[in-house]
Amino acid sequence: MGRVTGLGGVFVKSADPDALKDWYASRLGVDVKDFGANFEWRELEQPEVVGYSVWGVFGESTAYFEPSRRPFMVNLRVQDLDGLLEALRKAGEAVDERVEACEYGRFGWVMDPDGTRIELWEPPPSVAGRPVAGVEQIIHRFLAAVDTGDAETLASCFEPDASMYFPFENTSALVEGREAIMERFLQLFDAWRRRDVKMPYVGFKPEHVVVRSAGPGHALATFTVGIEGAPGRRTVLARDTLDGWRVLHLHASNLSPRATGS
Repeated sequence: MGRVTGLGGVFVKSADPDALKDWYASRLGVDVKDFGANFEWRELEQPEVVGYSVWGVFGESTAYFEPSRRPFMVNLRVQDLDGLLEALRKAGEAVDERVEACEYGRFGWVMDPDGTRIELWEPPPSVAGRPVAGVEQIIHRFLAAVDTGDAETLASCFEPDASMYFPFENTSALVEGREAIMERFLQLFDAWRRRDVKMPYVGFKPEHVVVRSAGPGHALATFTVGIEGAPGRRTVLARDTLDGWRVLHLHASNLSPRATGS
C-alpha cells in the first residue's frame, strides 16, 4: 500500500493574499514568491537529494479546498498514490474521484475526519530525485551546442514555450518560443560560417555559476562567460521536467559593443 513520506506543504486562504505574503516577507523574513514560499530540505538517507515543502496562499473565494469549509489545506508527499487512494476507498474514506497529473507529479485528495481536505502528492522522479545543482549540466550542454553549432542538441535544451533575450543590437526584442529562438541561432551559425569562424565558435567557459531554487520545479542560474575579452552576463530560468532540466527563459547581455550576431 502507498504511504505518506513527508509534508508537501500547507495552503491557506486569505482575503488579501498580497498583504499576507508581504507580512511573511517583512516580519518573518520568508523568501516569498508569487505562489507563496518554497522551503528546501535534503533527504535524511540521501543528502544529495533536494526536496521542498511549500507554503502557498489562495484568495478567499477559491474553490480549490472544497468540499472542506476550512481556510487551509494540507499537502502530503506520498509513495504509490494509486495504492494509497485504493486503500482509502476500501476503508470507506471520502476520496475525490479525480487524479490529476502534470509536470510536478500526480495529485489526489481525501477528507480527514475533521473535514480538512488533504492533498496527496506523488512527485515525479525528476522532482523527488534531482537536485537543483543539475541545472549546471543543462548550462554546459547549451554552451557546448552553441560552440559547435549543434542545432539538434541546442533545441533540446529549451522548453517549447521558452523565451530569450539575445545580446545583439539587431535582436533587441524578446524572442518567444523554441522555434523562434532556434531560427535566430541558425542565423547566427550561418553568419559565423560565412565569416569562416572556426569551432569552437566562442569557447564558452562559464564562471561564477550560482544556482538557486525559484519555486517548485524551477531554478534560477546566473553566470558569466568571456566574449572577445569582455564579460558576458547570463541569467537562466530552468524548469524541471520529466525529461530533465530545460531552459524556460534565458537573458543574455554582453558588455562588448562588438557582439552584433550578424
